[in-house]
Amino acid sequence: MRVTRADIFAWQIFAANCVLALVAVVSIAGVSFAGLQLWAAYRIARTEATTIELEVSKEKIRLQTSVIGIVVLVISGFFLIIFLHDVYKIDSPDANARQTLHK
Repeated sequence: MRVTRADIFAWQIFAANCVLALVAVVSIAGVSFAGLQLWAAYRIARTEATTIELEVSKEKIRLQTSVIGIVVLVISGFFLIIFLHDVYKIDSPDANARQTLHK
């Protein structure tokens, strides 16, 4: 069984699309969780004073705040942007060779 360059390229596209779907699910879950947290924080803030607690130790990092949803939203956004910019990039070997020759 001979594996051609086209077979490898097709596999890379399939694998990249699977990972993209996983990243999309994680990002949507992060945005949904952030929305729930912000809604809950809004309801709590109407009735109580809010506090921010940060605990850093060797075993864990713990952030307790009413705006944790925003933190999760920012982390999800950066995760998606970094993935789309750096990981979800399929280059043809021929295109890479041409770019190297023209430099």
